[in-house]
Amino acid sequence: MPQTAPTLNDGTVSVRAWHPADAPHLFNAVRESLNTVGRWLPWCGEHYALADSQKWIADCAAAWAAGTAAPFTITDAATGVVLGGVGISGIDLAQRSGNVGYWVRASQTRRGIATRAARLVIDYGLQVRGLKRLEIVTACDNVASQRVAEKVRGGLRGIERGRLLIRGEMVDARVYYIGSAVFR
Repeated sequence: MPQTAPTLNDGTVSVRAWHPADAPHLFNAVRESLNTVGRWLPWCGEHYALADSQKWIADCAAAWAAGTAAPFTITDAATGVVLGGVGISGIDLAQRSGNVGYWVRASQTRRGIATRAARLVIDYGLQVRGLKRLEIVTACDNVASQRVAEKVRGGLRGIERGRLLIRGEMVDARVYYIGSAVFR
């Protein structure tokens, strides 16, 4: 079912749909974050170009239109500066489930931005979209993302061997569960 992206705000961060005008800001955030985000997300590497940002933003609009994902940009609520990305991917309406993911540009980490943005998106997924089950999957070595999952009250479901492909290698992942009853 097609959805319109809302703007969600907690006073510190705002999450909204990506706009074509965000492409250079996304590009700069990714390029700044090659040594941090790039460690965990294969799309964030030396090869990343402005055209990749433009394509991503177009793909996000298509995902919103198809209702298969809810990708948001994270911005500073006061200035509008692009801080990273957050969203729900793999939305399965039949199972009322999806996967939550997030990243924050290198210069803005350790400020609670990912946690704030994830909370906004989780609440949106559970309350507005009517999802009942959300998962956060992090590489076992990605301690920062695990801290976010724990702060948003994700319950550790377990470790899945070889769950993620990172830089051509299958790595183990911690899988966190968030359900409508758990999030409250």
